Amino acid sequence: VKRFHKQLSIVKLCKILDVSRSGFYKWLKRVKKESQDETILRMIIKIQNAHRNALGYRLMKKALEMKGIIIGYSKTYRIMHRYGRLSKALYTKKNVIINKAIHIYRNQLKGDFNAFYKNLKWSIDITKIDTDEGRFYLYVIIDLYDRYIVHFKLQKSQKTYLVKRMIQEALNLESIDGSIPILIHSDQGVQFSSPQYYQFVKKNNITASMSNKGTPTDNAVIESFFATLKLECIYRIIIKSKESANEIINEFIHYYNNIRLQLKTSKTPAEIRFSI
Repeated sequence: VKRFHKQLSIVKLCKILDVSRSGFYKWLKRVKKESQDETILRMIIKIQNAHRNALGYRLMKKALEMKGIIIGYSKTYRIMHRYGRLSKALYTKKNVIINKAIHIYRNQLKGDFNAFYKNLKWSIDITKIDTDEGRFYLYVIIDLYDRYIVHFKLQKSQKTYLVKRMIQEALNLESIDGSIPILIHSDQGVQFSSPQYYQFVKKNNITASMSNKGTPTDNAVIESFFATLKLECIYRIIIKSKESANEIINEFIHYYNNIRLQLKTSKTPAEIRFSI
């Protein structure tokens, strides 16, 4: 019908071929829809390849819009689901270890994970990274203003002096001299509740803040980052050594800071941070 519709009317062609006009138009609509889906799918595949096949449908919608394709969440999900392009979700249970702390600080954040300018509120935490060489610990500082990873270190152990050293390096990187107080939020781990940490924050004009006991949601932003790091990167590969882990994590954090869009802002942390 489509081939000869210029020579004969749609009505005559449908009678000759013994098909209904409504059936023909439904088929035509479906073909057009599939053609549009294929165009969008090609862009989805290109974007997923650039993002390690890790984007869910919500972030994919944002990424498509950045490419000029206006599309809804449901359609994005339908195309990704139909053609097997949805990110494979991985789930893990978090072990909450409650320590007997020496210095407990009030939760100054109280669920307010925003700041009106950079380097006013930082969040710090430590997570384990397993390799063929053994277990290592990733120390991370994230700025609550823009979700930018300010500094990170991979260490063999969890020690207060390593926490102090890392924070000092982060302060130096950001040229923070202590003239303006900065809030640093952590959990109640022994590294953050020790007398040494107490003296360090006091000396550097740091306002220490702590999550309530056994409540990781009080430090939700950095917990969310760790989940993203592990689900989109760490759990997808076998890490041979500390050197390999450092390289992989460094590459992912560069991607996280500079390429990966945030769902809330549709911008990267770097775009927000360096647009000031």
